[in-house]
Amino acid sequence: MPRLFHRTALCALVLCAGGHVGRISAAERPAALVRPNILLIVVDDLGWGDVSYHGSRIPTPNLDRLAREGVELDRHYVMPQCTPTRSSLLSGIWASRYDLTHSQGKADTGFPAGLRLLPEVMRDAGYTTLHAGKWHVGPAPGQRPWERGFEQTYGSLHGTSPVWRHSGTPGPDGDFWQRNGQPLTEVGVHTTDLLTAQAIAWLHEQAARPAPKPWFLYLAHFAPHTPLDPPKDWLAKFARADFAGDDAEAARAMRYAATVAHLDDAIGRVIAVLEANRQRENTLVVFTSDNGPQIVPRDPTQNGGTAGELRGFKGTTYEGGIRVPALVSWPARLKPRKLETPVLVVDWLPTFAALAGITVKTGRTLDGVDVWPLLTGSVATLAPRPLYLKYLGGMAALREGDWKLVTRGESRFARSLMVGDDRADQLFNLTAHPLERDELAATRPEILARMQARLIEHMEGAAPAFADGTMQYWWSRVPEQQALIARRTAEVTAERAKQKSAAPR
Repeated sequence: MPRLFHRTALCALVLCAGGHVGRISAAERPAALVRPNILLIVVDDLGWGDVSYHGSRIPTPNLDRLAREGVELDRHYVMPQCTPTRSSLLSGIWASRYDLTHSQGKADTGFPAGLRLLPEVMRDAGYTTLHAGKWHVGPAPGQRPWERGFEQTYGSLHGTSPVWRHSGTPGPDGDFWQRNGQPLTEVGVHTTDLLTAQAIAWLHEQAARPAPKPWFLYLAHFAPHTPLDPPKDWLAKFARADFAGDDAEAARAMRYAATVAHLDDAIGRVIAVLEANRQRENTLVVFTSDNGPQIVPRDPTQNGGTAGELRGFKGTTYEGGIRVPALVSWPARLKPRKLETPVLVVDWLPTFAALAGITVKTGRTLDGVDVWPLLTGSVATLAPRPLYLKYLGGMAALREGDWKLVTRGESRFARSLMVGDDRADQLFNLTAHPLERDELAATRPEILARMQARLIEHMEGAAPAFADGTMQYWWSRVPEQQALIARRTAEVTAERAKQKSAAPR
């Protein structure tokens, strides 16, 4: 695998409660706090070791500056893949608890009925809202961004997009390039530049309003997800770089480096507009990747970035799949520092809600908490909370205190990512062994049993995933769920056999 980096690692994790939202008075807001504009930047498949402030050879000066001048989140945790991270982000509830743990490509699935999403919360708090980029949490009617709280939206409903050609013609899965729900075809401009131009134009509009409202911009870049086809001028910057590996691996590493550098420059352009328009002083910027880097164990030419020294990558529940580069920047309110207390992707909904003058009330339980006091330093840490990540095909992670349980699954899907013949559950002490190299299940069987029982307790409240129709998505240790899965498996198998027999020969 080409190495684009040279250092890092550490760890720890956690999680908690919340509910429905309602307005609060100005007196109940954090002291001396005005409602900020919020720029939420989510990038795709950027690994822990893919930013230069973590030792990467890829220059990321704009992200470096934001991290240096803001709060670097040293332990920011997400789900192992695109859709579950994004659905967790937008709902404040781990996707493990409902059926959005798979890569969302089906037109008939989406968020559970009645679930209130972040853009709806922000819109109802008086914010003007824009989504630009990747959606990937459901293309079905009622699940699309213009129907879920975004006043304006631009981009794709699906998880990937051709880099230079964006079609407004709906595909078989319901995906199409769009602006405000209307099909749009654009050719000849790189996706990263299209999204940046949209964000910049919208920011200028907000600054020019006679009575500006606070705004919420969800800028969801596709880069550096495949396909890797950066602009030629950016590719040329890395033409003489010395990347390890054979010619095919080195060529891909060069394309990946150019893609990340181009993305960093685009983020810098958006920040520059905020500064030029004098919006920066009252704008909170949150940056994160959606999961670890794409690594294909059996085909290195398909590899993207790196998780540095962390074990694992996208699609695994090791640290490298769920611990990602992230930062928070608001120079007028936040002092520069590195925060090692874990922050979770589900925390952003309650945090943004509190800053917008909305408080969490009793109702549907959130997993996230308001981390603003932690970011400002008014509290040193958060109450202990377990991290529950049930993924696909038998893969899961549960963290409580120092201990982390990892299950690797028996499915073909799980074996393709968390490779090896030994499928037994693993136990790690992340305080003592943050890189997950020392496995302790055999020496601490009492802790292993306790963690396994706790995992089952969490699964009791979660629905098994039936969306895809293949066993890679159906897994549980809860007997009642296993019975449902077995019945559904038999139904799907019979239906497929019927379709096969009826097919023309």
